[in-house]
Amino acid sequence: MESLLRDGFAGGSPMEVLNNVTARRSAEVRGGDLLTINMLPDSVEAGKQAGIEDIDVLEATDYYKTPRGKAPGGATSAVYFCMGAGMGWDAFYLSEILLI
Repeated sequence: MESLLRDGFAGGSPMEVLNNVTARRSAEVRGGDLLTINMLPDSVEAGKQAGIEDIDVLEATDYYKTPRGKAPGGATSAVYFCMGAGMGWDAFYLSEILLI
């Protein structure tokens, strides 16, 4: 997930996304509305039309946006300012030590 966020899944270069996240969070702290974004396109076809080619995004869309994976309360959206934390997460941090 973190690599998808860093590599443009969030809609821009990593620094551009972090700058946008920072500006958005500042606006929300000052009383602005909380921005929630869709993490996946509405359908695989919509994703392809939008130029999305990443197989992970398309397969997640095929699962989570169809009856076989769609669930009440299923998380296919996120609060925008959380993107900053997600971009810095590393699933493999300390794996060479912890997986010995």
